[in-house]
Amino acid sequence: MEWTKQNVRRRNFGGTSEYVAGPGLAFLKNHYQVGAVADIGVWDGRNLPLLVKLVEERGVVYGYDHPEAEPAVLEASIRFPGVSFKMGEIIALPFNNGELSAVLCWRVLHNLTAPGQLDVALRELYRVLKIDAPLLIAVRAFNQERPWSRPMLLETKNPLGVCRTDLCFTGSACEVVLSNAGFKVKNIQLLCEEGTSDGLPYENKYWAINCVRGGRCYVG
Repeated sequence: MEWTKQNVRRRNFGGTSEYVAGPGLAFLKNHYQVGAVADIGVWDGRNLPLLVKLVEERGVVYGYDHPEAEPAVLEASIRFPGVSFKMGEIIALPFNNGELSAVLCWRVLHNLTAPGQLDVALRELYRVLKIDAPLLIAVRAFNQERPWSRPMLLETKNPLGVCRTDLCFTGSACEVVLSNAGFKVKNIQLLCEEGTSDGLPYENKYWAINCVRGGRCYVG
């Protein structure tokens, strides 16, 4: 497993992720098995063109998100009529066991702040993926030198002073949590995304994690 601590990529926030379009897509291509793929946390479809390109008519592309994201998902459904859209909770995915040949779950898991939700979501991702199928994730990062083996709930403020609570991960926590869930972690890289909120600049840090589903049963 390669763990890149200092290689921070910068981009403007919004739209397709530079990482997903580059190293992320290359990773998915290297491990993709013919069949269905899903963008879990599809939002407005910002990364869907990459999954459509990955599949090349060799399987169905699904877009999935929480019901609160319905306006954005509706927009995506208009822009991508060839994609099948579903709504629901990540802790109860509407896919059969081993149905998916690849999953993108970009900036989703750190929103699972209720006790036990993260473990249930990882069980679901493991369940719906084929053995050795790739999973590409981004989660909110905290100081990578802290020796946390589990993500921690932390409150942050945006430039306007609005607070939010997220699960924040160290690199070690990413590796431990995913390995315990039955995934083989291939690479962890720190990303820095810059943007603006009402004209004020801000910066978010994420871990991009490339992993594949292992072949053993999930251990909760």
